[in-house]
Amino acid sequence: FIFSQTYDFSAFTTYNFFIYIEYAGDLDNSNDTVIGQVAHVSYAIDLDAVNGGINDTLIVSAYPATIDAGAGYSNYLWTNDGSTGQTFTVNADGWYKVYVYNDFGCNEYDSIYVKLFVGIVLADAKTNINIYPNPNKGKFNINIELAQSENVRIEIMNFTGQIISTQEITSVKTYNKVEDLTYLPKGIYFVKVNDVNSTVIKKFVIQ
Repeated sequence: FIFSQTYDFSAFTTYNFFIYIEYAGDLDNSNDTVIGQVAHVSYAIDLDAVNGGINDTLIVSAYPATIDAGAGYSNYLWTNDGSTGQTFTVNADGWYKVYVYNDFGCNEYDSIYVKLFVGIVLADAKTNINIYPNPNKGKFNINIELAQSENVRIEIMNFTGQIISTQEITSVKTYNKVEDLTYLPKGIYFVKVNDVNSTVIKKFVIQ
């Protein structure tokens, strides 16, 4: 038979239902009830949260690197090569996408862009950069210490290398400034300091 009443199972929870069957002349009432259960679960996946990325971007300092889809799923499928493990080994910049499945065959997917970026410090560099707090909300302190007074160029860049701001400072040994970049979107950024002898790059994150 067909039930004439419909039910809303859209909320993420577990629903229990009971079916009672009665008919005349029934000699055993112990088997007149059927109990069932419907589970509607959220199967979200967030590669940023698991791997420490931001805005679907993960900066790594060396290859090979490992990205993790997170535990708790029944099956995994990485579309880059069809592998089915929880983790995936990355050897080059690019997008990486994974599908995750639960026991009922439901699936979700997420993707993340992995980019190699190594802070550059030449062998004779004596420049120290301190950024705090890091991560931050767009407002932070920059402290730069040089071995001696020099002319320096300070650049702030996004993760693609686009220059956001530039400062030329003459005869400086110690530099302190509060930067206000609250107008910028969340993401990964870099402070680049060039002096006579070296180039130093330091990463920071706006959350």
